[in-house]
Amino acid sequence: MKAQSAIEYLMTYGWMLLVVAVVGGAIFSMTDMSTESVSGFQGQDVIVENFGMNSYGGLELLLLKADPQVDNISNLSVDGTEIPVNVDFSSGNNDDVLYPYVADVSGTDNLDLNLVYNQESLKDVVSSGSLTGGYEIDVPENLAGFWPLKEDFTDDSETFDISDNSNHADRPPSLEIVNQGRGGLRFSEDPVNISHDSDYNFDGEFTVSMHTKSIVADMQRGPENLKEVSSCTELQNMDPSSNHYQSSDIDCSGIDFTPVGWGTGSSSFDGEEFTGYFDGRGHTISNVSIGPTGGDYYAAMFPIVGTEGELIDFTLEDSDSTGTNPSGLISARNKGLIRDVTIIDSRHYGANYQAGIVAGDNYGIIRNVGVRESTVEAGNNFVGGITGNMPQGSVERSYFIGSIGDTQSPGSDVGGIVGQATGGDIENVYSVANVTGSSENGALVGNLQANLKNAYWDEEKSINSEALGDRNDANYDLKSLTTSQMKDEETLNFFDFETDWKFVAGENQGYPVPRFSEMILFGKGNNIEIQGNSGTSRWRNYVISYNQSKVSYYENGVLQNTESLGSSISNNNQDILIGENARGVISDVMVFDSQLSQEEVQEHYERWSE
Repeated sequence: MKAQSAIEYLMTYGWMLLVVAVVGGAIFSMTDMSTESVSGFQGQDVIVENFGMNSYGGLELLLLKADPQVDNISNLSVDGTEIPVNVDFSSGNNDDVLYPYVADVSGTDNLDLNLVYNQESLKDVVSSGSLTGGYEIDVPENLAGFWPLKEDFTDDSETFDISDNSNHADRPPSLEIVNQGRGGLRFSEDPVNISHDSDYNFDGEFTVSMHTKSIVADMQRGPENLKEVSSCTELQNMDPSSNHYQSSDIDCSGIDFTPVGWGTGSSSFDGEEFTGYFDGRGHTISNVSIGPTGGDYYAAMFPIVGTEGELIDFTLEDSDSTGTNPSGLISARNKGLIRDVTIIDSRHYGANYQAGIVAGDNYGIIRNVGVRESTVEAGNNFVGGITGNMPQGSVERSYFIGSIGDTQSPGSDVGGIVGQATGGDIENVYSVANVTGSSENGALVGNLQANLKNAYWDEEKSINSEALGDRNDANYDLKSLTTSQMKDEETLNFFDFETDWKFVAGENQGYPVPRFSEMILFGKGNNIEIQGNSGTSRWRNYVISYNQSKVSYYENGVLQNTESLGSSISNNNQDILIGENARGVISDVMVFDSQLSQEEVQEHYERWSE
């Protein structure tokens, strides 16, 4: 392109480019627009109007749509090395795209370009041309995959399959995109999975690099030595002191479920507290049935969750339990952490005191728990939708939709969230519940002697006229709302919908659900898991580098931590997971099939960062 044509182009389309820059939010900005030549694109559907090296260190192309039928471009090839891209013309005639594997050199060279369209009428149609300038292809050694991932986002999980690709010898990376949405992701609840089969397991080495915005990595792994749980038998036989993860949905139909760490069911608990870690990884457990005789104390899937115990990230569906004083469906007594759990179409019957579907007694933390279309019944006092009795601890960002109490022989201290709370904190909760009790029964709490704030109840679906069974509601931050108001973000002003709650179309009858809390920046099978937290809006580069049994973590080119895994993952062909529950931006993900040294990581950071 000549200088004059570039000036005319910018004068004509400059306002569009400004819009693209603001909306697209790419992390690069072009600083050296080339005045050298483009050839071969004249008369084709998409034209390269300008190009140049940007401050980020790659070749940036400004594209103009010449054919109104063209909506997007899926792949870009330069001198035979192809990467997936996501050029979108839906909002205008211009978009930009970055090709990272180009370096400045002296002299001039020709680079052959192919732009591949991705739509039914023009699928796999190619626009071809060449660029002339002082550039050469510079693909990093051992690169297996690269995903630019600009700042636009989709809420759907995406999978990038590199099973049949590598960068060995003459096989440059050629990546297939599965379930593709608009390129570049601001991650919400669903991750990107980078999958590979057993023939491509990185030979025991790999390195992953990514840039993040508004995310700070923990740079520590999750619990070590996680044991796989894939059946109901393995679930009920878990070692209560060990760490576990669920690898698939589990159906317990036809099994008389034995609680984890179960003793004899006596009033003085003689089993083993659960002090381990159970991560359901978003899977479902269904048709659990516990204690059909109803005479067992501490009857629940996990009778007592100890102070070190953690139960996280699973759905429990179509299940029931019966027990006594205390008893529950998930836990009879929680002293640890239960979070990111959903219970659907389930039932708990407590034959005596202290009954709740999540926990009979709560001394620990219950967070991000949703219960819907479920029932809690008990023939005596201290009965709650989430927990029956809470001397200490907390219930946070949770809800109950269903019915509570025994209509035949109702007890007292019955509440939609908590039956009796003599201590602790209840915050950011709501109930859509019919609560039945003889006295001190409320839509939210029956007997309240604890802290309560930011709570709602559906006044149309509840038979209760008051939120609290034993005192005036006016002293607390709580509101009764109509059903339509309960489904409207504008009227739920106690709740933070940026960080804590969300609406999901077609789910939960239109009521809000909590956002799950754990942010997984990176995961590889059951061996490595890097967690993240919300941070400032500046960009950071994180590198995870693995060799046989050790993994090293880098931030902005600087080594932060090196740990021994205790076991090799050379034959682990499970997906690499990027950005689960990540509320921020993840960009420029690179996967190498070798371990980068500390010096190579520093060079990588200097090249690929702003």
